[in-house]
Amino acid sequence: METGKKKKGEIRLGTSSWTAEGWEKAFYPPGTKDGDRIACYATRFDTVEIDMTYYRVPSTRMVESWREKTPPGFLFAAKAPQAATSDFTYEKGKRKANPDFLDPETMASFVSTLLALGDRLGPILVQLPYLAKGAFPGLPAFLERLEPFLDGLPPGPRYDVEIRNPSWFKPPLLEALRKRNVGLALTDLTLTRSGGGEYGPPTGPRLFEEIGESLVTSDHVYVRWLGNRKRIEEKTETFDRVIESRDEDLGPWAVLLRRLADLGTDVFAYANNHYEGYAPETVRKIRGLLGIPEPG
Repeated sequence: METGKKKKGEIRLGTSSWTAEGWEKAFYPPGTKDGDRIACYATRFDTVEIDMTYYRVPSTRMVESWREKTPPGFLFAAKAPQAATSDFTYEKGKRKANPDFLDPETMASFVSTLLALGDRLGPILVQLPYLAKGAFPGLPAFLERLEPFLDGLPPGPRYDVEIRNPSWFKPPLLEALRKRNVGLALTDLTLTRSGGGEYGPPTGPRLFEEIGESLVTSDHVYVRWLGNRKRIEEKTETFDRVIESRDEDLGPWAVLLRRLADLGTDVFAYANNHYEGYAPETVRKIRGLLGIPEPG
């Protein structure tokens, strides 16, 4: 009996948010109203990452309007709120432990609001902070907290977890995610220490080179090109052009995305303005490397 070839995964490319200082001239046609921007954006991209949901949970009506203004097939990825994903919060200017960190009920409430997107709902990202030893002494302690949270995620949406502690990309973490069909987000992120110096998790291409296909823990992979926020913002306050070219880094990323798709894995990949200075141009470059035409 002959077997067909494995179906290739779909690659979706978008940006982190559909608004930014400078886009009103560089990206949108003159006169585009704020409320019409997502509709205009959706003529050029088939997905977007909602950044604002990290800071506050939108109203159901706002979520419904996003759905109404975008065409069938368009997908919104969304960052889970920091109320559930940050290990600390501030009260009267003082930092304190967040009692709702990785709280299933807080997360479930957020997801219930996003369900108003209907068939426009894409993956939901749990972006976690670095979580050094002050938060958890090691990976086992972290997994004791993470696994009940994952078990409490509402069924239906796709989920991904972003890990920033470079020492945690180990088999126990990968197995915990794979068991629940939760993806491991792959990033290109550089952080700056308060006293100077840079650090960050290994990039997706480097991780794949070290770990291989076991890095894929679900039916899809979530990719984020984040860059160095501090360095870009020291150079510009307006995100309307490339400030720092990352062409040498984008090449290996394009190879990885194509390899993931060849494995049958769907890819959702998002460029942040802090990666090169102008996210739409970063996506244009990736499209060119992959031979993917602009939607429409």
